[in-house]
Amino acid sequence: MADKLGALPDTSGKVIKARKHVRRGQLHKKSTAITGDANKELQKLKEEREAKRSLMDARHQFLIGAMVSKINMQAEEVEEILLDGDQLERMEDFFAANGRKSLLFYYEEIPDKEDSKKPPQKHLYLTDGTKEAFPGLGMFFLRTIVKAITPSNIAQEVNFGVLESNGGGILEAFETLLSSIFIPALKQQSNWGTLSTDSKGDKMKTEFLSKLNTFVSVLSNARASIRDRAELSSFKAIDVKNFTTPAQIMGAAGNLEILEMVESKAQAWCKEIEQILTESEQMRKEADDVGPRVELEHWKKRLAKFDSLTKCIKSHKCRTVVAILVAAKSKVLKSWRQLDTQITDCTNEAKDNVKFLYTLEKYIEPLYNYNPVTMLDSIPGLMNAIRMINNYSRYYNTSERMTALFVKVTNQMVTACKAYITSNGYKKVWEQEREVVLDRIAASMKLNDEYQKFYQKTKDKVAASKNERNFDFSEVYMFGRFNNFCIRLTKLNELMAMLEMYSSLGLSHIEGIEAFNNRFNVAFTSLRKKPYDVLDQRKSDFDFDFDDFKKQVSDLCDQLQLMMDERFQGVASVKQALELLQRFHRLKIPRLDIAGRFQVILDQFLNELENSRQLYNKFREHPPLAWNMPPIAGRVNWIRQLYQHITEPVSTFQMFEQLMSTPKAKKAIKAYNKLARVFVEYEMLYHQGWSDEVENVATCLNATLLVRHPENGQVLVNFDSRILELFREIQCFQTLGLEVPALGKILFGRKDTIISNYQSLQHAINELVRVQQKIPELFRRLMEPHLNQVEEVLSPGFTIHTWTSLNIQLFIESIHRALSDLELLVDKVVGIKENRIQLALEGVTLLDICGLPPNGEVCTIQEFLSATKTLCETAGVKVETHSQVVEAAVQEMLDLLMMPEKEIPSDAIEIVDGDDADVTIVKRPDTARIKKQVELSKQMQIEAREIYQYFKQQFLDSLLQLIRCSMDILRRRLLPTSQHYNMQDPLQESKTRPPVFKTSITLALPTIVLRPALDDIQQAVCSATTMMVSISKQVFEWQQNRANRMIESQVCLKTEAVDSVQPLTSRSKRNLAKMQKVSSLKNCYKYVSENKEILKLQSFVSTIISSMKKMTTDSFETFTKYQFLWTVDRDEKMKGIEKEFTLVANFHGEMKRYRELEDVISSEADSITQGPLLMVTDDIKLALVTEAKAWVISFGRAMNMKYRISVEQTFELFDDWSIRLSRPIKDLDDIREAMKALKELREKEIEIDMNLGPIEESYSILQRMNITVPQEEVDRVDTLRYTWEKLQIQAHDVTVHLVEIQNVYHEKLKVNIEVFAKDVTTFTEDYKLSGPMAEGVLPREASTRLILYQTRFDDLWSNFQTYSDGEKLFGLTVTEYPDVQRIKKELNLLQKLYQLYNQVMDSVDGY
Repeated sequence: MADKLGALPDTSGKVIKARKHVRRGQLHKKSTAITGDANKELQKLKEEREAKRSLMDARHQFLIGAMVSKINMQAEEVEEILLDGDQLERMEDFFAANGRKSLLFYYEEIPDKEDSKKPPQKHLYLTDGTKEAFPGLGMFFLRTIVKAITPSNIAQEVNFGVLESNGGGILEAFETLLSSIFIPALKQQSNWGTLSTDSKGDKMKTEFLSKLNTFVSVLSNARASIRDRAELSSFKAIDVKNFTTPAQIMGAAGNLEILEMVESKAQAWCKEIEQILTESEQMRKEADDVGPRVELEHWKKRLAKFDSLTKCIKSHKCRTVVAILVAAKSKVLKSWRQLDTQITDCTNEAKDNVKFLYTLEKYIEPLYNYNPVTMLDSIPGLMNAIRMINNYSRYYNTSERMTALFVKVTNQMVTACKAYITSNGYKKVWEQEREVVLDRIAASMKLNDEYQKFYQKTKDKVAASKNERNFDFSEVYMFGRFNNFCIRLTKLNELMAMLEMYSSLGLSHIEGIEAFNNRFNVAFTSLRKKPYDVLDQRKSDFDFDFDDFKKQVSDLCDQLQLMMDERFQGVASVKQALELLQRFHRLKIPRLDIAGRFQVILDQFLNELENSRQLYNKFREHPPLAWNMPPIAGRVNWIRQLYQHITEPVSTFQMFEQLMSTPKAKKAIKAYNKLARVFVEYEMLYHQGWSDEVENVATCLNATLLVRHPENGQVLVNFDSRILELFREIQCFQTLGLEVPALGKILFGRKDTIISNYQSLQHAINELVRVQQKIPELFRRLMEPHLNQVEEVLSPGFTIHTWTSLNIQLFIESIHRALSDLELLVDKVVGIKENRIQLALEGVTLLDICGLPPNGEVCTIQEFLSATKTLCETAGVKVETHSQVVEAAVQEMLDLLMMPEKEIPSDAIEIVDGDDADVTIVKRPDTARIKKQVELSKQMQIEAREIYQYFKQQFLDSLLQLIRCSMDILRRRLLPTSQHYNMQDPLQESKTRPPVFKTSITLALPTIVLRPALDDIQQAVCSATTMMVSISKQVFEWQQNRANRMIESQVCLKTEAVDSVQPLTSRSKRNLAKMQKVSSLKNCYKYVSENKEILKLQSFVSTIISSMKKMTTDSFETFTKYQFLWTVDRDEKMKGIEKEFTLVANFHGEMKRYRELEDVISSEADSITQGPLLMVTDDIKLALVTEAKAWVISFGRAMNMKYRISVEQTFELFDDWSIRLSRPIKDLDDIREAMKALKELREKEIEIDMNLGPIEESYSILQRMNITVPQEEVDRVDTLRYTWEKLQIQAHDVTVHLVEIQNVYHEKLKVNIEVFAKDVTTFTEDYKLSGPMAEGVLPREASTRLILYQTRFDDLWSNFQTYSDGEKLFGLTVTEYPDVQRIKKELNLLQKLYQLYNQVMDSVDGY
């Protein structure tokens, strides 16, 4: 059932693909009728597929995911395919324990032959690979264990691989898989198990890889043989299969036509064979480094080619053709047989050569797989095999081929050596250790020697034998490549030795040696970075570069010698010279002159000994002392340095044992011993003298601790510096290892205490100086009593305490306590001044009372006034607060500085006038002290009042600075750029200042104005300056009641609020008067408002905005050029515009001009800056754009009015013509009317075509210009051209219809004309006899007859017009009827006459 059904959609929307052959996944669809039984079968199949699907798990998804990653299918499609047939069961067998080892899937895409655009058919199927041809892509899964495959281990135990031919077949797929994946992986494999433990295992591993490479080579040769097989062209002219019997062959030979075709094909085959033979004999194009394996492959390919050619010759068609030629005795047969013989010879030659070359395969394998060391064992066997080929081969033993074989062997040896040296190409020569490279180079050179030695042995053996062929070949040609390679290796050996020698340059620390090392490295790097392969002996570039490298190294040695000479010239010390010589000696560069330089150093050493002796004689009384060294220890240290200076080179000389055996060296040692003895005696003499002087220095410790400077009275520490010098001497002698006296050791034991007391006391005196320096000059006179207290504490140090006293530390502690109290007082005073007073004063100056916006921003004058008012109100409160803080801080500071006065006895003073200011001191024993105390108290009070007034003035100056700076900021921000000049920074004059106030340029017909006006802005600025000055009303003078000052501040705030918010009412005036009565404190307003600088700034600011009237008026010129928009009357302009503008372009031009003017106006600057004013142009631009749009609308309406009339007239014509042309044609009148309408249409056609374009264009312009037009009018214009085209079609149809019916009406017209002629004759005769002009007829009767005959004539005239038009229509001669024309004139005249007659008669009858 599944074989007959096509594709059936399942419930999931997928397609179940039925296949006839499951392994190929092919679809075979047949159109059959599905009966009830078939539906049941389908349902059953569907259930089976779902049952299979339920068995699929993560293992199946793993396989599906691997395949989907390679093929162009979705996972769902692959899953549907795997449900077909028994594929799922075979996969389960693969997963089971001890199941099948592999799964193989084939995949192919077959394009549609009928429609190439259709997607190709995709086939995926499971196979064993034995029956189906390889489609080009195969995917296989291999299991690595015998245990069952589970979802948890499938990723580790199942390997996935791909066989992909890329159009080359199964051989190429296997070759790619092995050469690109397996062989590289095996070569990189480091763990081979037990094979990695010994050399035998390594050999087996090498042989295995060799066999694998050989197999890949076999696959490649097989592909090449199949690709290069020889085939003869097919014989399509005659089916030679029909000629099977001799009779048929004889009959074909007798048929000239058939024979001619057979000979022609035979000649073509001969040419093809000749071409193949010629190509086989041509010289092979091979690389010059190929090995002997290429020779064997060449002959194998040639054998395969000639075997295929022989198979073609022995085929049925060729034998039949030859039989026909033989029967016909054709001349072509001779050429065929010659070629047949040549093919046989070539085939035999290839077979023989392949046979003998196969004997070499065993011996040439080591050339490809072994290194030069292990390759040596195979050379004897290789020589014997080549010797055997030379003796027994029938074709290959020519001198050329044998020489070529040796060359290929040599090439492979060279290649193997290169691979051995470069680790199979993974590492360059420079990237390996030098020892390894040198060993490998030696092995390669040994291989060359052994190779040539075995050749010579074989050659000698063959020469000694008489039965063998000559074995003498061109040795230059055979071994030249290897010899050249060894020459290159010799140079590399030399290069490696040079690298080893000069590597010491990089290890040396000689100054300047880095440059030489860098030069050597640069030279070597330049050689190393050459793009060629240094092992390629064919390229001589290395030889030239190596010679150049050696030249650079030679120059480097010469310059290194010069550098060494120059370096020694700059070395004055023998020790440094010896150290430098030793460093150069360690380089081990033979070309450096070390011995000559050593002799020069000996001479220099003798000179230094003499210089040291002279130096000793010159300075032994007053030697130069080292820094921080005492005199005696310094002398000892100086003499020891001289001794060390002459001793150090001696130890270095001993390192040059061979060079120290010279007479000059012995002389230098003798001079050294003599001078060293003198230096030792000098040291001992001065040490003894110092030991005797220690007792004299110890008496200096009995002096007092403090003294005063005789000139400035400054307190100084009374400490003798010789004591410290003694301590330093003892310390230095102990360091030098010399003996110190007992008294010196006792004093040195008390060193820490003495020095500690000295340092503590010195620190205390330094602290006293520091604290005195911290006292500000402003408070120095108030600080004198506090300084006197410190002097009382210092007084024992001048008289009582010495350096041997036991209570020195207590004395020093009392000094520190007094200084701590003094410093605390100073810090409090300075802290109050800096942290309270100065910060408060700075806080006043940093307040902001100007409501200007930040730079780059603008505001309105209302916003400016509001911000300024808020800032001033807040600032007034803050300034008063700062004033109180400063006053309180000053008072607190004075309280700290004023010492509490000691009580003076009441009987010691007398008040003269009852006034405290005049005091008389009563004479007492302590009168002087009391008098001094009273005077000091008066001075302190005077100084306190001066300090109080100083800080009060400081605060007023801060208030003035706040107001002045704020007004100056306002002045600088409002001052136009051209008038501004900054005294602090004159260069700022040229900079453009940002605007401050935002105004608007407005169109107030008929002029342009600025809103708000300049006067309003100027008034706002003046109000702002008044607010700034008014903050001083909230600030009160010092020395007033603080509580009343806070109330007064609130009163000022309320007063200013009332003044600034609204006019004073009678009630508010009364309240304000009450508040002002409460206030009795003085504020700073008068002081501030009368300040000259404040008045000057107020005066300047009061006119700063008013002076800009001309500048603002000039700014209006940008928009005055558009004044025609509002000065010209649009209604007057539109009158008569329709007559003036006859074309649409006229209207469009004006509308476009005004529309462009809108863009020009819109593109004008959004604002204009003039000094501090930012004049916004949005209002005037909007007004001007509105005016321009009004002009556009006016012109648009005028144009609409004009062309609306044209539209109406045109539609009236169209309607009239359509009605007239739509009338059915029944007689000549209808034809006449239709012809008349057609004539009018033709006459108006050009005019209408010319009018349609302007009409449509005008309405299109109206839409583009956004001018409102009724929609029904627009719709009519849109259908105008369609109506015209429809009318033209109708006219054409009517014309065609008239042409069709003209014959019928033409005959009918002729008949009617004849009848009409008779009617005219009858009417004329009757008119003459009985008409209104007959003789004897009364006027009344004549009038009655006129009416009757006029009626009859009208019918006759109508027929006349119809027939005349018919004659014109059909191109006939128009018949003239003079009587009709005459009667018409007479009737017209009679009508007028009798009408007048009847009127007269009626009037008469009315009377």
